[in-house]
Amino acid sequence: MIEEKGRKWLYVSLAIALIVPLTTIGQAQRVQAVEQPDIDAKSYVLMDAESGRLLLSKEADTPLPPASMTKMMTEYLVLKAIEDGTLSWEQEVPVSANASKIEGSQVWLAENEVRTVRELFTAMSVYSANDATVALAEEVAGSETAFVEMMNEKAEDMGLNDTHFLNSTGLPQDMYPNPPQVDGEHLMSAKDSATLAKYLIEDFPDITEFTTIDKATFREGEPGAIDMINWNRMIKGLEHEYEGVDGLKTGETDAAGACFTGTAVRDNLRLIAVVMGTDSRNKRFEETKKLFEYGFTHYELKEFVKGNAPVPENETVDVRGGKKTEVEALTDRSVRFAVEKGTEKQYEAKVTFKEGLKAPIKAGDVVGELTYLYNGEPMANFQPVPLRAAADVEEAGWFRLFFRGIKDVVSGVFNGIADSVTGVFSS
Repeated sequence: MIEEKGRKWLYVSLAIALIVPLTTIGQAQRVQAVEQPDIDAKSYVLMDAESGRLLLSKEADTPLPPASMTKMMTEYLVLKAIEDGTLSWEQEVPVSANASKIEGSQVWLAENEVRTVRELFTAMSVYSANDATVALAEEVAGSETAFVEMMNEKAEDMGLNDTHFLNSTGLPQDMYPNPPQVDGEHLMSAKDSATLAKYLIEDFPDITEFTTIDKATFREGEPGAIDMINWNRMIKGLEHEYEGVDGLKTGETDAAGACFTGTAVRDNLRLIAVVMGTDSRNKRFEETKKLFEYGFTHYELKEFVKGNAPVPENETVDVRGGKKTEVEALTDRSVRFAVEKGTEKQYEAKVTFKEGLKAPIKAGDVVGELTYLYNGEPMANFQPVPLRAAADVEEAGWFRLFFRGIKDVVSGVFNGIADSVTGVFSS
């Protein structure tokens, strides 16, 4: 009887031992299944702003109407004009008849009204004011048509291969009294939108001084004053506030749906999220939050190599025909990118030096490039980092090269003898 009970307990114990691990595995699989968020949008991307890598995406390269996310390019070109000195913040801009008649979100500019670049830029960045946007475009380029040509040229420079602009605002052309004379369709992909945002933040980090303004008044203290609330409701102080969000641009038209290019930074990790074609203004923020939650929960920023520094185990490259036989190779920039937490050791540096480097070489010349592998495979969307010579290497004279050749021959002979002797004694 006792033996029978013992057998029963043994069977129960074995069953528990088998069931518990299987249950745990099932739970782990369920956890893993819900880790990647379900995003309700026609297309989306989550980008690591440091490297430009896509961490999540759907239809990333599909060109879609971007609506007012277009204004990120207008912002970029206005800031570039200010940087170049062809425009200034306090410069006064007379409003044209064309700009005063633009529809959609606006600050009701009147023909011949005069406003500063700063006022117009604030209205564009905070309130997505179409009239202010066109007024700035005309001031920069002389006409909106000329400005759109600049936009498309810059898009090509940035590698936005799935983007084409017809105007500076993102409005449908039929909402223009006199639309810019540009052929084609007005389209931009989610990946291109994130890339444009990356350039905007990197080249003009002060843009966030405007994109974090929650409320502002246009024509403050004057007749016709307008209270502006930032359309980006995820910034601090507004109803969809999310920690770390400091930009960038919303968009909405019938064709585009509700879109958003958002960016947030936590613990030095900056993420860029783009959602296109959601069905409501609130939905675009809800879906963006899912992307940010996924990114900040599962990724962290790691620095693998500092800028202007050698890559460990690949510090120098051989040089032929120079007074020096090698030169130190330094990184063109630091290498930092988002990695899934706990996977840092799965990334491996791969250095490729130019073959047959010959003197003379100038300090700063590119002598190779650095890429990274993940689990032995090339990382997707990783831009190779140039490696540059740390110093000049002058061409050696024939006398130096002659005796260096003799030295190499003699050294080769002695190395051969040493190897032979070693072989005899080892056998």
